[in-house]
Amino acid sequence: MGVRKWIGITLLTLLACPAVLHAGAYDLREITPPVKEAFSNRHNRYGQLNALKAQGVIGETHHGYVHMLQPSAETKAIVDAENRDRGIIYRAILAQHELGPQGLAGVEITFGDVQREKASPGELVQMPSGEWVKK
Repeated sequence: MGVRKWIGITLLTLLACPAVLHAGAYDLREITPPVKEAFSNRHNRYGQLNALKAQGVIGETHHGYVHMLQPSAETKAIVDAENRDRGIIYRAILAQHELGPQGLAGVEITFGDVQREKASPGELVQMPSGEWVKK
């Protein structure tokens, strides 16, 4: 799948989540070079993330990031890179919607909800209570 198509699908998934509507649609009005690179990076590590999720090595937090559940240097590098790229996208949404720093929590929670819903059966996800469960 091409990066442009993947970006479109990702944005449609994010916008389709009803929780997004509480503060207006968190769409990206402009795909800046850093955002484009973040999407490309995420696309390139998609298979690795899915494999680690299927093995129970990482899970999706309720704040929209991945979390290492079974530590290793290789996994840490992948988790750090993924979370860095997600942060770039979240901050772009903040800037483009003029939400200010206080809006970050809402964007993170919304993305966390989307990722939890998209998780495959058997993957570990963190509930808003902080509890980790298998979907």
